[in-house]
Amino acid sequence: MGKTKSKKRKILLALAALLLAVLSIAAWQVYPFLPVGSAYKAKIVCSAVFLSGRDEASVLNEDVHADSGLLRVLDFFDVEVDHKNKSVTASFYGLVSRTAVFREGIGATLTHEVAIEDLRAEKSPIAAPAPLSPDLPWPDGERVDPAGIAAVDAEVASAFEEPNPDSLLRTRAVVVVHNGRIIAEQYAPGISRDTPLLGWSMAKSITNALAGILEQKKEISRDSNDLLTLWRQANDPRSKITFKQLLNMSSGLEFREVYSGINDVTKMLFQRSDASGFAAAKPLLHQPGTKYEYSSGTSNIICRVIRETIDDDKLYHAFPYVELFHPIGATSAVIERDAKGTFIGSSFMYATARDWARIGLLYANDGVWNGRRILPEGWVDYSRTPAPADTEKKHGAHFWLRFLDKADLPKGTFHMSGHEGQFVTIIPEEKLVVVRLGLTLKSGAWKQEDFVGRIREALGK
Repeated sequence: MGKTKSKKRKILLALAALLLAVLSIAAWQVYPFLPVGSAYKAKIVCSAVFLSGRDEASVLNEDVHADSGLLRVLDFFDVEVDHKNKSVTASFYGLVSRTAVFREGIGATLTHEVAIEDLRAEKSPIAAPAPLSPDLPWPDGERVDPAGIAAVDAEVASAFEEPNPDSLLRTRAVVVVHNGRIIAEQYAPGISRDTPLLGWSMAKSITNALAGILEQKKEISRDSNDLLTLWRQANDPRSKITFKQLLNMSSGLEFREVYSGINDVTKMLFQRSDASGFAAAKPLLHQPGTKYEYSSGTSNIICRVIRETIDDDKLYHAFPYVELFHPIGATSAVIERDAKGTFIGSSFMYATARDWARIGLLYANDGVWNGRRILPEGWVDYSRTPAPADTEKKHGAHFWLRFLDKADLPKGTFHMSGHEGQFVTIIPEEKLVVVRLGLTLKSGAWKQEDFVGRIREALGK
């Protein structure tokens, strides 16, 4: 009997040791995600509540809720929204917490390695613009007269349908612009024409615009190199990278653009106070200009180049608004910054669907707005020309040219594109701009090129 008890005890101890080992391994694998999960949830909720002005409950139930695929793990992170101080803290059972703070005209910023009081002390670089007249027709004002094109209206309405219970396309806004006027638009419940929405990687195309404006001012050229102080050290091969190679995402720098687990993108956006510094510190893997590699890090490096070129933070922080957004009436647009003050031009820009459409219309009009040249002559054609190192010819200068292996849209079509199904499609030759914003979590589930094709058919193209 004693031997039997001893044997059982040994077995139980062995099982306990095995369980402890399994739990230890699981904790070792899960723990690195906790800071990212906390930061992601704090940042997304903070921007959605205080910048977009959306209801807190709907943000928690829709944007970071358990039925949202890979975001299910975020349900285990608690959220505290401080409406008085306009900040959000997310934590994993109190073990790991992260805070994002909102500033009017600046947006939400994670408080990495920077005192929250210092961030709160920062003010918007410029005064809030006056609202556009409700009596002037769009785009100079906000009046939109019904076009009454039944076939177009039907296609737009179809974008808000769910083909099946599992599709979860979650379209939030559609705006169709033809011949310089909005001919159709629709919004999901809880979203309106006045709701700024996250563009994710559509911000990269805004970074393209800022680069073009800087070139037009002759403060930099596409052929410029020696771009960053960090790269000007003796014998640093990164000093040979040109501005054009950054715009064409062929810098040769190491950057892992993967959206699962802990990787360069999640580290840069959610674990670093200096996003552009993280990307700029990466080593050179390939000779500049020889290999195309889609990289959010590259976009943030461009934002750092712009900051160093302007060399005055007050002017830099006002730059997108004074030179781009406000001249075209995109008064809702906000590019958010990292904790060190550099724009996160890879991922964090908010604007209403109508203002995303205004930006698309600027590109459809060759960079000219009401007779004023905003972008340099030839910049739009450069932006939609395939990057020389892109063997698939799908990407231009921070714009997408096509997504499918066989695209049926006219030659010269180009797109702003972002995570979760954000799109602005521009066809200058047809004076057509199609905006679609949503929360589509399954990659490729929303078929923008097909949708634009149907809009064109409805217009008799």
